[in-house]
Amino acid sequence: MKKIFLFAGMFAVVFVFAGCGENSTRTSDSKCSNEGSYQCLGDVLQLCVNSAWFTVKDCSESGKICEEFDNDETVTAACVDPETGDTGDTGNTGDTGNTGNSGDSGNSGDSGNSGNSGDSGNSGDSGDSGDSGNSGDSGNSGDSGNSGDSGNTGTCTLSDSWYAPDPSWTAYAYLKMTGEIGDYQGDYVEAVSVKGRTKTVSGTKDFTANGSFMSYQGQILLADAVDYEFINQTSTSATVDYYDVMWQFSPQIIPLLKEDGINESDFGAFVWFRHSFIDLTIQNGSVTSQRTRKSCWLGISATEEVEEEGDTYDVPIGGMYGCFDNNVDGSVGETLKMMFKNQMTDDRDDILTFINTSDDGSVLQYGDEEFQFECQCYNEDGASDYEDNEVPCWEYDGPGGAEDCPPEIEGGCE
Repeated sequence: MKKIFLFAGMFAVVFVFAGCGENSTRTSDSKCSNEGSYQCLGDVLQLCVNSAWFTVKDCSESGKICEEFDNDETVTAACVDPETGDTGDTGNTGDTGNTGNSGDSGNSGDSGNSGNSGDSGNSGDSGDSGDSGNSGDSGNSGDSGNSGDSGNTGTCTLSDSWYAPDPSWTAYAYLKMTGEIGDYQGDYVEAVSVKGRTKTVSGTKDFTANGSFMSYQGQILLADAVDYEFINQTSTSATVDYYDVMWQFSPQIIPLLKEDGINESDFGAFVWFRHSFIDLTIQNGSVTSQRTRKSCWLGISATEEVEEEGDTYDVPIGGMYGCFDNNVDGSVGETLKMMFKNQMTDDRDDILTFINTSDDGSVLQYGDEEFQFECQCYNEDGASDYEDNEVPCWEYDGPGGAEDCPPEIEGGCE
């Protein structure tokens, strides 16, 4: 297989987002079009937080419905009591209170085409029933056991057994996801199905509900899975406890694997895993501001050196698997069915080297300008591109708590 192009693309990917700080996975002008707004996904109330739609609650659990309505020329949503009036004309039960056009519930990923299940009708030439004749030798009824190789249906599937981590991996990440590719700088497109897990020294985290495939400027494909919880919630404020794990890889893998007639690569996509806390201010039921208070790197891809055509690359240990029958080149709008597995490293020195590597390949050391520790913490005003709101994490008293004094600081942090 032509690995050289994939390795070069993978190496470039590592540094495209490494310097993006707090906005490396989500930006204020992408995914959600209006920060702090609400929408209905069926009877599920969702909130635009950190540029992505998050589920706040299932209205049906309290006997209510989710309804969208205009509020000062903007569209918002809330859980409301179902309208019980005007239920006449029982023969036309489809207009019982206009429950938000639930037939078009947020364009939830064209679930009718859930991953393009791979020409299930091509069952492997079910004919060739084995020379059913030759009835003159009734003892040999035509090799009826070979009924057209029906065991090999030729349909590509995503099997859970593929992404099982190697027993020797003490830290790992895997993901199985199906969904349409969205534009990283455009509207957020929710994946149809998500199943993933990370294991690091910080613990094990499952990802089963929220994820998306995104194309970054047509040059990089991203597979992002998130998990979150609202904590410290009141009528005027809340904090989002937010985890995200992101894989990134060259879209060239799709046509190259198709050209070779295979589904699997013997190297992984680059992946990182982070944990953040985000403060929200709420007024009149809408989020009016959001501020990242703390963000920590928990793990990155473990790599190994591979030499290809005279060049050496640090290649992620793991693999990628895809059902690409209906893909061309991984462009926006295509539906991807893929799996990823990676050995990860949660070693602090590896993480510090990664986040402090400059575009020229040099590595910042403690004391250098712009050197970063594995966690960044901010005062009540949150992370900002315009103000220096960062505080030492060992002095931080916000959500997520303070960190221990880093060993690089001689004499301690007192």
